[in-house]
Amino acid sequence: MSFGIYLEGLVNKVTPDDEQMDKDYDIMTNQGNLGLNFYLDPTSEFQPFITAGLGNHHLSISYKGENEDLNEDSSNDQQTVFIGAGIEYILSPNMTIPAKVQFAKMYTEDGEETYKDNIWNIVVGFNYYF
Repeated sequence: MSFGIYLEGLVNKVTPDDEQMDKDYDIMTNQGNLGLNFYLDPTSEFQPFITAGLGNHHLSISYKGENEDLNEDSSNDQQTVFIGAGIEYILSPNMTIPAKVQFAKMYTEDGEETYKDNIWNIVVGFNYYF
């Protein structure tokens, strides 16, 4: 068994269910996470792992139209605590392809839970180890 510390960034464009809101606003989320992977079978070509860590979730909403009263960007930051599990496929000693499911609990800057207090991420990526 072994551990790995990682830093990751995620960028998402959100498409609201409401057509008018989608037409009028650009909604983006950015996440930055610092995590720890606990590898269950580090000698295998497919390495299953459990992950946990801390992060930041930034939501940015901007108006697409020409109404100057609405042109200000509305954004906020929320702190997150996350857990998840996944598998990492070893391409070479320096490169892997991870896939994971991650649950994040979100908090506002004052430490209170938010009205939309959790987020699920399904992530497929590419890792290069130095």
